[in-house]
Amino acid sequence: MSQSMQVTQDQSPSVKAEQLAATYHLGTPQQEYGVQLTRMTLFCGIISLVAAGGFGFFAYEMLTSPRNSNDINNAYLVIGVGVVFLLAALYFFLYPLIYRSWRVYVGSEGFAFSRGNKLDAFRWDQIECMWQRVTRRYMNGIYVGTEHKYTVRGLDGRQVVLNDRITNVERPGNVISDMVTRVRLPETIAAFKAGSTVTFGPLSVSMQGVSNSKELITWDQIKEFRVNNGTVIVKKEGKWLSWSSIQAANIPNFFIFLAMVNAIMKRTN
Repeated sequence: MSQSMQVTQDQSPSVKAEQLAATYHLGTPQQEYGVQLTRMTLFCGIISLVAAGGFGFFAYEMLTSPRNSNDINNAYLVIGVGVVFLLAALYFFLYPLIYRSWRVYVGSEGFAFSRGNKLDAFRWDQIECMWQRVTRRYMNGIYVGTEHKYTVRGLDGRQVVLNDRITNVERPGNVISDMVTRVRLPETIAAFKAGSTVTFGPLSVSMQGVSNSKELITWDQIKEFRVNNGTVIVKKEGKWLSWSSIQAANIPNFFIFLAMVNAIMKRTN
């Protein structure tokens, strides 16, 4: 059964959002997310423009005051590199215009994702599973940003990927994750209680325990279950090494899996 989401809107919904909500039964329009000129994009554009200017200056010096015959030939190579940086600068500055058709529309009962001439809409109860990858990036020990990737697959097999091309993509990503968990968790628990094995990608959960497709470990054999830096770690009693170590990003409906295992572990202990 569909469940609704209540979100405070920052502004009135667009005509497009209302049309999509009505056509695909997405409930009340809540939020829209598009591609904007971020500080990182602007920074990359400025750096590229400065680099293009620098290569242009060197090329001018080499053409007007050549020190040897090779300078003339090398100047054209430098010009070529400068043009590449200039094109890169234009790409970054025009980024929101190039991807202006990329938008995520979130409603109280589903969402839609448009890019170019393609549109995919999902009600919350039409989503089978979701993968999410959130990676913090460091350069020489200095934090430089976080990458987000949300993969949504519908019951009909359609699949869409939301990434950082959408500004603040973590916002719709978190909403979709929360709603998928809210809708799918009750039926997943019901299937588990009925004796079915519930599969979460490389791991599966049943009344007997947790399986990694190679071995089944019973609930009373689990010494430790935790998530560390995006990795799901399961340790077995009597074993020093981890019985299983899997990236959370590879587990579909990860938060449903986490809620189920934590609840079972508490009851077992």
